[in-house]
Amino acid sequence: MPYDPEGVPILNSDSADIRPPAAPKPGGIGNILKAVLRTLVRLIPGGKGTIEPWMRDVRLKARRWLWARQADSGQFQQENFLTLDPAVIEICPNTEFAYSYYQGRSEGGDWDLSEQRFDRIDVYEAIRKVCQEKSSTWQDTAYYKRILSDIEAGKQYHDCKSAADLDARCAGLSQIYESMQRDGYKSQEELGGDPESEVAVAIGREGRILFSDGAHRLAMAKLLGIREIPVVVAVRHPEWAAFRAQLKAFCKTQPLQSLYQQARHPDLYCVPAEHGCEDRYNEIEASIPVKSGRMLDIGSNLAYMCHRFEDMGFDCTAVEIDETHLFLMEKIKKASDKKFEIRAGSFMDDAPITEHDYEVVLALNIFHHMLKEQDQYEKLIAFLQRLKTNIIVFEPHLAEEPQMDGAYRNFPKEEFCAFVMEHTGMTQKKRIFGAHDGRESYQLFIAKPVGSRAGGLFSWLPPTLESGNLDIYFYE
Repeated sequence: MPYDPEGVPILNSDSADIRPPAAPKPGGIGNILKAVLRTLVRLIPGGKGTIEPWMRDVRLKARRWLWARQADSGQFQQENFLTLDPAVIEICPNTEFAYSYYQGRSEGGDWDLSEQRFDRIDVYEAIRKVCQEKSSTWQDTAYYKRILSDIEAGKQYHDCKSAADLDARCAGLSQIYESMQRDGYKSQEELGGDPESEVAVAIGREGRILFSDGAHRLAMAKLLGIREIPVVVAVRHPEWAAFRAQLKAFCKTQPLQSLYQQARHPDLYCVPAEHGCEDRYNEIEASIPVKSGRMLDIGSNLAYMCHRFEDMGFDCTAVEIDETHLFLMEKIKKASDKKFEIRAGSFMDDAPITEHDYEVVLALNIFHHMLKEQDQYEKLIAFLQRLKTNIIVFEPHLAEEPQMDGAYRNFPKEEFCAFVMEHTGMTQKKRIFGAHDGRESYQLFIAKPVGSRAGGLFSWLPPTLESGNLDIYFYE
């Protein structure tokens, strides 16, 4: 992969546009002017208590106006408003960032290197003990005692000025928990509130999603096992912002101005992709009888399927030959904290791949590339004969595609399925999915009859009618 003089990967050496922008440098004339103005204001008698809050209010109103303009244009929806599983938010940064001020900007520093777990902060512990376990009262929690101590020291907390105010607020938190348990998680839009007030997150240099603001609602969502909530991105680390810029610039070098496959990270869903892959994954997941074990994804692209199969419980291996896709795959894998193995190079030349037995092998839109040259065709046959699996999810090309003009071999889809079955020992085939471009996915598997008119556990398997009897097949 080519690199620029600063060591930044260049995703397409034919395009100069895809280098990431330089990270913003600290300081600058804007910060100097703000510091001077702040000093002057504080020299005015009473300025710190009157003029400075007024200036802060004006600044925040200006930011909200800008946010409204971005929301109208769709920019906010794409860039700063995400939906995600609250379970992925595990760490608190070294600095909290309010969305109303930061508005999704790039923010440097080491704030993302924290290891402070969200489920160890006192508000989470209090809600767990009081609302979920019902093993404590609010007044007995460290959270309550900390806030009460602050109030007694003259600080104000969410309009609470006394113990009675704090008791009322805690009772309200219990009611919110019960409402969320009964009715599910409601967005600020559904509640008639400001979208700025959603749970705020910060995204670190490697794509890790950290908590930033809205601890009460996030704690409740996590404790109730809610699978999806809306969040706003308060800040992104410059290194992550640069990677997002790389990915978007790479899209512009592609024929359809998009990725081939969706990038599996909540902050990358706004990057256009030719295939969302959700529908294909759902059909595959529903069709296979196994939900764990080894899975091999041949020609993984950005490893969308490895992300999903790992979530299901599989030990996955992604095989990819393209250097750009390997670079992106590794970055997205790390950002999503996935564990699957990545193997670089041709699957046909990688002997260790065929040393394992796989519960499932995915070969989606890949094998036809091996039909174009005689040596590749012969290598494919040898690979298929070495492959050890009971299930292959296979998506062949369309024989009439122009890319196959002059190919050494070119099979119609039924013949291609038969070819793969012949060389892998698969004995049965069933259609899984039809894509919008006319390509179809098939499940090829090893099976044998075990009796007539069976049902129950094996009722999902494809039947054949022989002499009027219904025979059911199972995997060897």
